[in-house]
Amino acid sequence: MKKLYVLLVDDDEDDCELFRYSCQESRLPCEIQALNDSRKVLSFLNEGSRLPDVVVLDMMMPAMNGLEVLRVLKKSPQLAQIPVVMYSSSANERTVEQAYEYGAVAFVKKPHDLDEYVEMATTIIHYWSQLLFPEKSRSSTDIDEVYSSISVEERLFSPRPGSAVV
Repeated sequence: MKKLYVLLVDDDEDDCELFRYSCQESRLPCEIQALNDSRKVLSFLNEGSRLPDVVVLDMMMPAMNGLEVLRVLKKSPQLAQIPVVMYSSSANERTVEQAYEYGAVAFVKKPHDLDEYVEMATTIIHYWSQLLFPEKSRSSTDIDEVYSSISVEERLFSPRPGSAVV
């Protein structure tokens, strides 16, 4: 299975480290590139030779908040196709609705517990790895085992309004 390339955009360095650690703990093949300044996302993506497979974007950031970054990304013909998962410590209904209106593919509430954080990262990495790289390989068995250990209640994706839970 190919490594999923994730761009994590979060101004909180502790959350970035926690996400990286959680991805390592998940034992799923992924590469995490973190940016702490939301204003640098567009230049990073436009100047980079490789686009991420998915962007995990914090909602609450100084300068440009997550919704502002999302709107700009989705207006760019070169970047609009990149799936964006919004995540935040707050998930009020209006903010979640706006994220979906602006083109987010999922909205995840940041966990407050390390085990839940690992589950969140595992869910994100597994879902997008399976969707983007569906070929079966030896490592996909490991991925299925890890993912099956997460109960439906623990899968932290908020469904798009009017759609089924992922």
